[in-house]
Amino acid sequence: MNLPYKELLAHVGQKRYEHVLRVMELCEEYALLHELSQEDAKVAAFYHDFWKYKDVDQQYQAARNLGMGITEEGRMYPPVYHGHLAADYVLELGYNQDIANAIRYHTTGRAAMSGLEMALYLADYLEPKRKFPGVDELRELAREDLNAAMRVAIEKNMDYLKRQNQPIHPDSLACYHYYVLGKGSKA
Repeated sequence: MNLPYKELLAHVGQKRYEHVLRVMELCEEYALLHELSQEDAKVAAFYHDFWKYKDVDQQYQAARNLGMGITEEGRMYPPVYHGHLAADYVLELGYNQDIANAIRYHTTGRAAMSGLEMALYLADYLEPKRKFPGVDELRELAREDLNAAMRVAIEKNMDYLKRQNQPIHPDSLACYHYYVLGKGSKA
């Protein structure tokens, strides 16, 4: 598989590029452990932050250049827009909907995520440079059970957003209700 590593580096810069490589490695590990497509995991992780670190105006311009509309959601929640833009981009490149969904929801999560969606969400959240209380235990849990790890991860994420007085995306609320309030099922 020929992924455009030089183009990624040009888009995101060295620091974010190194982050993407760490996420790719962890996402592929989760895919192997949970019998998911490692190729899909690699592609999803590669493109998950492809439009990250561009200011919002640059993201909107990129969307216009690619013939994509700028959604109301993109205006209300700029930190998640890069995932939506990258998801639409990979569909244009011919990749499958599961890869696109994993990219689209890697910042927010959503209810009833696929195995690939959970693997990318968790790999991005738990990549080796991330440091927070309980991160090592959560990494181990993700190796054993993606659903259980999602429960812990989305709960921690929601607590963080509340403490920071940040708006909570509707998909994150749906994810929380699904995984934390007991509506989740085995992937």
